[in-house]
Amino acid sequence: MNGDRVSLRAEDITKSFRRGGSTTPVLQGVTVEVGAGEVVSLVGESGSGKSTLLRCIVGLQRPDSGRILYRDAEQATRAGQAVFHREVQIVFQDPYSSLSPRMTVQDIVSEGVIVHRLESSRRRRLERTVEALEQVGLSAADLPRYPSSFSGGQRQRIAIARALAVRPRILICDEPVSALDVSVQAQVLNVIQSASRNLGLGVLFISHNLAVVRHLSDRVAILRDGRIVEEGVCDEVYASPSHPYTKALLAAVPVPDPAAERRRREARGESDPRFAPLDEGEER
Repeated sequence: MNGDRVSLRAEDITKSFRRGGSTTPVLQGVTVEVGAGEVVSLVGESGSGKSTLLRCIVGLQRPDSGRILYRDAEQATRAGQAVFHREVQIVFQDPYSSLSPRMTVQDIVSEGVIVHRLESSRRRRLERTVEALEQVGLSAADLPRYPSSFSGGQRQRIAIARALAVRPRILICDEPVSALDVSVQAQVLNVIQSASRNLGLGVLFISHNLAVVRHLSDRVAILRDGRIVEEGVCDEVYASPSHPYTKALLAAVPVPDPAAERRRREARGESDPRFAPLDEGEER
């Protein structure tokens, strides 16, 4: 982990829901940590517990047990919660519903700056808003426009700019490209990666797609049925997955040029996880 002590840690989180008199476990002892300047991806299929974990982290739901630590401390005081909610920002999945259609880009991006009272003058708020837009590849010319005049990829960049405007230390991305066309996914991923590298942001990237996170992440954790079944350095997990579920996920990743990929793996002495033998009783 980066030497900076700024870190976000969800520690041994459990969460269950009661439905019709029965209890359904959703999270079972999940621990995830992200530090300054690193991208940690949490990967799992729909229903694996990813969104529930996110809601527990940001305080929208209370875990049954476990704790959320930021800067090695629980956010027990009102002042601590204020710091947490300023320094830990979220980019949601759907850019069409996460931005108010009645607000201009200037109002959307500057809202957090106003709420957290980060700048006292209108001029400084405007400068900070423009700076955030430029960090995601937009400009001051976009300030008076409304979300309806932007594409899905541009809207998601506006959502990222809104988060960056308060200068957070941790950015949580909840499947931020799954609602976008493949042609624009790379643009949004590049914006997130640049923010992490250039601003020292820690990023918790939640996704169901291993292909999306491969070139973005430093570490990856695989979530299945509410448990972390495998985690480690991203390149190592991709090169030599140990859990049958991870192997199955990698087997579903499309390869644009299978022959070239095979030659690269052979040159590095790596096996192909798509053809790794599964444990007895496992189905591909």
